[in-house]
Amino acid sequence: MDLGGRVVLPGFVDAHTHLVFAGNRLDDFERRARGESYEQIAKAGGGIWSTVEKTRAASEADLFGQATKHAEWFVKCGTTTVEAKSGYGLTLDDELKILRVMAAIESGNAARSLCRTFLGAHAVPRDSSAASMSIL
Repeated sequence: MDLGGRVVLPGFVDAHTHLVFAGNRLDDFERRARGESYEQIAKAGGGIWSTVEKTRAASEADLFGQATKHAEWFVKCGTTTVEAKSGYGLTLDDELKILRVMAAIESGNAARSLCRTFLGAHAVPRDSSAASMSIL
């Protein structure tokens, strides 16, 4: 088969992603590069809780738009199977919102194969009532 100078490779598998989230942690990475501890960054309003708060505040449509862009980057770079964690919602409603976005991305075929997992150990919810943790 003549591929016109192209190469055919198997798709890559990324077994650890956070596909659906809002905001970014660029400031956190810059602070870590300057030697600040994770505790200092968290006290200054950064860290995982900043991502949790931004993800909770984002609409489902906004999360879908951002996550679709990320999923398309995976495919363009040869990744065809993506493990995608929830866990930035930490409430039943927010975790379900993240899972709906993942399902929509998978059905839209932006990622060839999406394996959804729950990573609830990012942070302990401030309100750890049974209702908010019932997704566990």
